[in-house]
Amino acid sequence: MEDRKPIYAIGDKVKIVKYGHPYWVNKDGDIIVKDMSPELIGQKGLVDEVTITQGIPMYAIDGIKGKHAWYNEDQMELISE
Repeated sequence: MEDRKPIYAIGDKVKIVKYGHPYWVNKDGDIIVKDMSPELIGQKGLVDEVTITQGIPMYAIDGIKGKHAWYNEDQMELISE
């Protein structure tokens, strides 16, 4: 497996757009999809480390409160603020 080239670089400003896997709640016959950690959505920070894990770029982000973790590219977006 060839390693993918990271989209983001150290120092990039990013915003969390989702975290973890969504889960489904069946309420009165309706299916509701919720994020496992909604408090992280919208938080902003700086990429401070980039690593490749099993060919996939993973990112540590400085400034995210409540969850020091590795994030992948579909969990964040680049911001220009």
